[in-house]
Amino acid sequence: MKKRVIAVDFGSCNTYMAQSVGGCPAEELNIAVGGDSVHGMKSVIMYRTKGENVGINEFGQEAINAFGGTSPKKKEANGYELATNFSSDIDVSEKSRQDAICFLSNLLSEANKQNLHISPSATDVIFSVPNGASDSYRVCLRDIAQKTGWGNVRLLDRAFGALCYYHDENNDDDVAKMLHDALFVINVDDGSCEFVVLKDGSIKYSWSDMLWGGRLFDDLFYQWAIDCSQESSNPIMEEQLIKTGKDFYMRCIKCRELKDNFSNALVKDKDCPYEEYFMDQYELELSWNEFVRRAQNYIPSQSFANMTKFPDDISKTILYPDGTTDLLYGFKRELYRALDISRIPASSISKVLLTGSCCNLPFVRDICKDVFGEDKLIRCVNPYAAISIGLIKYCKIKEMAMNKIQAWLCKRTSKLKERYF
Repeated sequence: MKKRVIAVDFGSCNTYMAQSVGGCPAEELNIAVGGDSVHGMKSVIMYRTKGENVGINEFGQEAINAFGGTSPKKKEANGYELATNFSSDIDVSEKSRQDAICFLSNLLSEANKQNLHISPSATDVIFSVPNGASDSYRVCLRDIAQKTGWGNVRLLDRAFGALCYYHDENNDDDVAKMLHDALFVINVDDGSCEFVVLKDGSIKYSWSDMLWGGRLFDDLFYQWAIDCSQESSNPIMEEQLIKTGKDFYMRCIKCRELKDNFSNALVKDKDCPYEEYFMDQYELELSWNEFVRRAQNYIPSQSFANMTKFPDDISKTILYPDGTTDLLYGFKRELYRALDISRIPASSISKVLLTGSCCNLPFVRDICKDVFGEDKLIRCVNPYAAISIGLIKYCKIKEMAMNKIQAWLCKRTSKLKERYF
């Protein structure tokens, strides 16, 4: 590897980065933009399509602040448009591809403004890809990275990042054992849900779905917030949100933040209701029991149906005859399906590795405990940057392995020379 290594976990909702300089341990790399400095960068672009500043686009938290803090009149005058959830569709949607180009260009430009000096000639850049990503997706992502100045990047599956995040890279026995064992990687983030079964260091089964991740739960919290607001003097009306174009912002930004806050709070104590002053106007009190009730009787909202064409695409496969579905059962069903297809029983799985922001939702751990047993679960300290940090470790492990092989070959060759020459 080159002296400096940067890994980019380019996600649908958030992008996380890590770096290693001069062989030092990998560390999370944050770029502060509009307050976006705690964990990663929001994968969001705000376009100005009208007015004097056409083509001056903002990204990350800065885009969210500009869109959310602007009056409807100014938004209309300047043609503000918000884009997110684009990374997963770059190979099937030209709009998503252009959004990704704009975002990654801005990200690299801002990184270098902050003296991070990321350049193809001086940096080894790795991009994560969803587990089981198609060849067309990989080609497209590599092409976008090249065009936006990131260089000829390496692409690695997220599961390997999760695997390598957990082990001590200086412990050879640990490395060998982790690579040999049967492992179950669960990555649940705002944009997707991924199940991967690893055995002998290779992927035996990979399942990924962009719907069964955070977006369904974003919609659950969207409806929950609307219902809670009905008791106030100024209730939120979905029809009005759709009419004014605010439903996308509320769902993909504010309710996603609400979901994350709820999840982080209940990691500590799920029996204690979570309270939040939502949208600077509404007092919300959200309990775990109510979350479970809503998750087990989920009905897609009208705006979510419009945005995803939900009824046309997947209603026949996941909705019950009464129009509801059980999100918790759906998660558990896909988990069992992964085990069935991989032909590796739950009892043979040595460790279950949890990554992604949504793994903080208590139901993820509860279901995994039921299936695998509590002693097998490993939830990382930093679920956000785990993939990017792990991908750098993965490259170091491969380098260490190659060095040992080369050293063994040199030693073997030397002995042969002594014997025969």
